[in-house]
Amino acid sequence: MFFAFEGINGCGKSTQVDAIYAQLWELGYQVAKAKEPSTLGDRIRDLLIEKNNISDKTRLLLFEADRAENLDKNIRPALAESKIVLCDRYTASTIAYQRYGNNLDASLIDSLNEIATDNLQPDLMFWIDTPLKVCRKRNEQRDDKSTRHIYDESFLSRVRFGYSQIAKEFPSKMIRIDGNQSVPQVSTRILSAIKSYMIVSKSRNSISDHF
Repeated sequence: MFFAFEGINGCGKSTQVDAIYAQLWELGYQVAKAKEPSTLGDRIRDLLIEKNNISDKTRLLLFEADRAENLDKNIRPALAESKIVLCDRYTASTIAYQRYGNNLDASLIDSLNEIATDNLQPDLMFWIDTPLKVCRKRNEQRDDKSTRHIYDESFLSRVRFGYSQIAKEFPSKMIRIDGNQSVPQVSTRILSAIKSYMIVSKSRNSISDHF
């Protein structure tokens, strides 16, 4: 099974990936973590920081290449071993940040996502929707050069709107989580959704085995 964690920078998704990973391990499941950008993507990001005049389209192409590599080296092997994969960002991030945030062409993004992933989509996406002012405060405290653009509130607003549109388009795939709750409350909500999905998936598999 494959679950993606989404949201604007500072929403708390990385904290939730770690929390859910630990809880699933305690329940006896085999779990793997992945993130975007991957290790290769971190190097690409460092390069982009040094050369900040690179166009948004070039950035998009570089990160899609990182996604393809991450899938081949990390995500697909873990899925092949029947592990539950928890991914910190996936294609919804590209749509929210690049289409809505940077106003890049939607058809271009969709095509590149399809090429990079070979249409591998997560079973569920958890959008941790945290108030912009909370996210901004966390980001300012981190002072991360790689996320300098996120201090722009208009950009953050466009990205959040993008996530809301994805949630409307894929209501059975993307689950909005109120990120203004405590970390344990958010974890409980996510873990409950994962358990429910597992039950439904097991039931469907059981039915298909009889036909």
